[in-house]
Amino acid sequence: MTSVEKRAWHAEDIESVLESLGSSRGGIGEEEARERLERFGPNELREERRTTPFELFLGQFKSILVIILMISAIVSAFISVRQGEPFTDTYVILIIVVLNAVLGFVQEYRAEKAVEALKKMVAPQVLDAGRTGVLHRLQGPGPRRRGSSRGGKSDPL
Repeated sequence: MTSVEKRAWHAEDIESVLESLGSSRGGIGEEEARERLERFGPNELREERRTTPFELFLGQFKSILVIILMISAIVSAFISVRQGEPFTDTYVILIIVVLNAVLGFVQEYRAEKAVEALKKMVAPQVLDAGRTGVLHRLQGPGPRRRGSSRGGKSDPL
């Protein structure tokens, strides 16, 4: 089998794809499947490391507009100290920055939870009549974190 490089597989004809992958219309044998599993690992989606809620909150302060607001709060505080005036403008600006961060955090946190729920609902399913001749519905594990070794479930039809 040749190396599986990034190609436009969908644009090629079936026979050239099968030849490139070292397969046939009948599939691969049990031994070849074991070797490929050993060589390439399981055919599963891997989920990258999730951001913690604290990192999500700190990320709210990376926006250029928020940075400009924080700088203007510092300038406002400096001017208030120099002129002996109250820090009203500074407090208002900082309240806006904190409120923006809290609202942004809540939205992003809820969005991440919604995406996780969708990933759990949409677990991949495959019908396999391959090597044994018995038709099975393979229930994939869905996305997994690095280091976990869950396998898919197989239910005979």
